[in-house]
Amino acid sequence: TPVGQLLPGQQTVVEFRHHFTQPGSHVIRATIEARDDLPTDNRNEMVMHVQERMPVLLIDGNPAGSFFERASGYMALALAPSSALFAGKTAGEKFLMDPRVVPASQVKSADIEEAKVIILADVPRLPERIAAQVLTRVTSGAGLLVIAGPRAEAAFYNNWIGLDGPLLPFSLGEEKTDVKGLSPAPSTFVHESLTLFAKRSDLADSMVKRWRSTGEANEHGVQAAALSNGDVFLATRLYGSGRVVMSTCAFDARAGNLPEIG
Repeated sequence: TPVGQLLPGQQTVVEFRHHFTQPGSHVIRATIEARDDLPTDNRNEMVMHVQERMPVLLIDGNPAGSFFERASGYMALALAPSSALFAGKTAGEKFLMDPRVVPASQVKSADIEEAKVIILADVPRLPERIAAQVLTRVTSGAGLLVIAGPRAEAAFYNNWIGLDGPLLPFSLGEEKTDVKGLSPAPSTFVHESLTLFAKRSDLADSMVKRWRSTGEANEHGVQAAALSNGDVFLATRLYGSGRVVMSTCAFDARAGNLPEIG
C-alpha cells in the first residue's frame, strides 16, 4: 500500500484487513519498504490474541416471565440468533458471540471471571463482592454494558467507584416517561460503534417511552448518542484497560418499540 511522500513530522494511517482462520496468539509484523539510514525502525511487531468465541455474560435483573418479557431476552437473541437460547442452552459454536444469561440473584464469581463482556440488563444492584469483582474485571480489560432500566437503583450505580473514579460515564437520575415517545437523534451519534446507524438505519424511527435522566458527566464520561429532546441515550467511558457503555433505557418492550426495530 503506497503512502506517498511524507514531509518531516507528518503522519499517515494505513489500514489492512485480515481474516484469521485459527484462534490463539499471532505475531503481527508491519514493515515499511523504505531505503534509509535506519532500517531497524522501519518495522514493528506485536502479539495479538484471536478469540474463537466471545463469552458474554448477561445478568438479568428482570428474569420473570417468558423469554421476551425478560430484560435480557432480546439482547441475547440479537447477539446469537439461536433457538437454543429459548431452552436456556448455549447458542452453539457457529456464532462468534456466546451469550449466557444468569438471573441477578444467581450470579457467581466464576461467571464474572469467565466473561469478556458483562451486560447488566436492568439489574437493581449487585452484592458488594460481585460488584467489586466486576470493577476489577473492567479495570483489567473487560467490557461492561449497563442497561439502566426502570429497576436500576441509582444510589447503587452512582456509588460504584474504583481506583479510576465512578464506573458509569454519567450519574443516574430518576426515570422519565413520555406516552408519545422520543426517538434517538442520528445527528448525535458520535461514538464509533454507531457509525452505521448514523448513516443508514431505522433506529431514528424507534420510540423510547421510558428512560433514565442523568446528571453531570463523570470524569472521562462522554455522551455517545442523545434522544430527540437532548437527554442522554447512550454514554461511554474508558475505565482502566476496559470500557463502560451505559444505556438510559431498557432494551425490551417496557421502554418502547426498540425490539421491533430491525
